[in-house]
Amino acid sequence: MRNDTKVANIVYSAWMEHVTVIGDRPSDFFADGGDSLRAARLCNRISAQLSLELPIYVIFEHPNFKDFVATVERLLNTSSEEPTFGD
Repeated sequence: MRNDTKVANIVYSAWMEHVTVIGDRPSDFFADGGDSLRAARLCNRISAQLSLELPIYVIFEHPNFKDFVATVERLLNTSSEEPTFGD
């Protein structure tokens, strides 16, 4: 993928490894041939590459590629923030 984030490229590589994309771009994980086993493998691979806990339900709630990438990026940003404590 060109001109995308590092996260988008990692997700793209994992996505392409687990489903067969018709056309030039991934769209919907399940429309591209994904199933629950492939979803688990996808999330595990991305989790390992990004050191991120990525629950499998994320791909079920966000099967669209762009939405999934945005969610992974949001989770990654949230997990890397320093904890804050109240006064």
